[in-house]
Amino acid sequence: GQPATETAADQIPDKVLALLNDKRPVAEMTVEELAAHAKLAREFSEVETLSEDVRRQLQDIAKSARAEIALRGENAAQPAPVGV
Repeated sequence: GQPATETAADQIPDKVLALLNDKRPVAEMTVEELAAHAKLAREFSEVETLSEDVRRQLQDIAKSARAEIALRGENAAQPAPVGV
């Protein structure tokens, strides 16, 4: 067989790579960015050509983005904590 790492990397769309490589804390993103992240991550986490590992990372991204959106909905009156 072929080395899985090379072929898997070739199959990852640029949008997915950008999502995986965006290391900004969710607290620094706008709600619009979070929503876009969650939507994209959720869509691509269902793409079966992507490796299980990548799909799990995407599910985590979608989960944390949605959690942050929910948190902000509850804390709309409070500014985001600094240094978290």
